[in-house]
Amino acid sequence: MVSEFSTINHHASVTEAVRLIYNGKVRKTGYKTICAMVTDDFGDLVGVLSMFDVLYHIRPPFLNYLGDSVQIAVPELEAYVNRFKELTVDLF
Repeated sequence: MVSEFSTINHHASVTEAVRLIYNGKVRKTGYKTICAMVTDDFGDLVGVLSMFDVLYHIRPPFLNYLGDSVQIAVPELEAYVNRFKELTVDLF
C-alpha cells in the first residue's frame, strides 16, 4: 500500500500541478504517479487532480467534434494553452 502521496495546495497554479504530476516519482511497483492529492491551507485533503482532469478541461473545444483527423499548428496550440497560465487548481 502506498503511504506517500504527491500533494499540492488548492491555490497552486495548474501549471505547477502539471509539473508535479509529470515529474512524479516511479513507485516500487514500477508505476508512476498520475495524480496529486489536493489539500487546503490546513493540509487536509479536499480533492484529487489527475493528468486526465487537466487534459480534459484545457482541451480546445473544437476537439469535441472533429475527432482524430485534426491537425493543429503549434503557435495556435500555444496561444490556447497560454490562456490558462493563471488558472489555479481550486478552479478546476
